[in-house]
Amino acid sequence: GVVYFSIGFGDILPATGGLRLLTVIEGLSGLGTLGLVIGFIPSLASAYSARERQLLLLDDLTDRRITPISLARARVGPDGDTRQLEAFFDEWSAWCAEVYDSHTSYPMLMWWRSKHRGHSWITGLGVVTDAAIAYAGAVEGGDRGAAMRLHRQAVRLVGGLSERVGIRPDPGITELTREGWAVGHASMVESGFEPCGVDEGYERVLALRRLFHPYMEAFIDELLAPRGFWGVTSAEHLAEAEFAVVDPDEEPEVTP
Repeated sequence: GVVYFSIGFGDILPATGGLRLLTVIEGLSGLGTLGLVIGFIPSLASAYSARERQLLLLDDLTDRRITPISLARARVGPDGDTRQLEAFFDEWSAWCAEVYDSHTSYPMLMWWRSKHRGHSWITGLGVVTDAAIAYAGAVEGGDRGAAMRLHRQAVRLVGGLSERVGIRPDPGITELTREGWAVGHASMVESGFEPCGVDEGYERVLALRRLFHPYMEAFIDELLAPRGFWGVTSAEHLAEAEFAVVDPDEEPEVTP
């Protein structure tokens, strides 16, 4: 044991067999701890990098805060082709599954903040899921495709993580108003979508949001995450967004 575990006795030697055994076990525990650190830290770093890599790709081709509708608009073809948007939703479904697997195994990763200003995994997930909710709730057939798959994966992710670390969903969140949805509905029409009626879509969107938003809001509060997500933009634009003085006479921006 002395040779294999590099114990290296000095002037004081264990006198009995029991003490010698304890000394060997102590040496073994040191090597075991070292091996655990060598294998554990790269696993954490790899899971963190995989999570953040997807956030760095999130962009709506503007220098403003990303909204669900602007995110969807940036991925719709000039003729209303939504194949790129649906592929985008599928990419995020895979991301949700990967984050679910890594963060339920290593829950401390939830508190590892993004290195970039204006980024957070929970707000990034929120923006993308809200885009999927708007598409699944308002577009004919959207509830049977990639948007609904993403919504289901996102609900499983936040639900599973909240159960893992004991974060309760926020029951007192403010729901999307019909007026707010009407603004989002009009933006969808302008972006080339063909949504159903405002009232019909509103009820569907509300039902989908109720499965996700209470968990998302609870995580935002717990993680002290920024309430918004900025994509590929400059630090100057982020500084303006963070420290801008709001005009009290200006109508607030409403997004679904």
